[in-house]
Amino acid sequence: MKFAMTASLCVAWVGLHATASAALRDPTEPPPVAQAAMAASSAGSGSAADDAAGNSPKPRHIIVSNGRSYLVERGRRLGVGDALGSARIERIDSDAVWLREGSSTRRVPLYAGVSKRPAIEYPSAPSPAPSPAASAAMAKRTARTHSPQKEAP
Repeated sequence: MKFAMTASLCVAWVGLHATASAALRDPTEPPPVAQAAMAASSAGSGSAADDAAGNSPKPRHIIVSNGRSYLVERGRRLGVGDALGSARIERIDSDAVWLREGSSTRRVPLYAGVSKRPAIEYPSAPSPAPSPAASAAMAKRTARTHSPQKEAP
């Protein structure tokens, strides 16, 4: 009787543990729908396919070292004049890379759809004048801290 009870508890525990672990997922992973969409988009944008089609890889990271801008592509640091796919890097800005292919130059933005604009300046509100009571308290504190001290004999 004890053996049957222990065995049934073990089977129930194993079954409960299996269903609980299947229900848990990593909270840092995107939902399954997003994972499927990312897999579909990355499948069509392979680097070998880009090179075979003649398309240059898209720049993703720009770093500045000793005052010079560099493009980081596939773990390599590329500067002005270096080759990126079938093009040469003409210029590196903070938000785009200029590539020359043959006689044409094209701008490849680092962040598509994002453009820099000057910040909006809001008019500053005038600071309120201090109340007479606050002015008197400040004068009293100033007089107390800046008054000459008598020296001890």
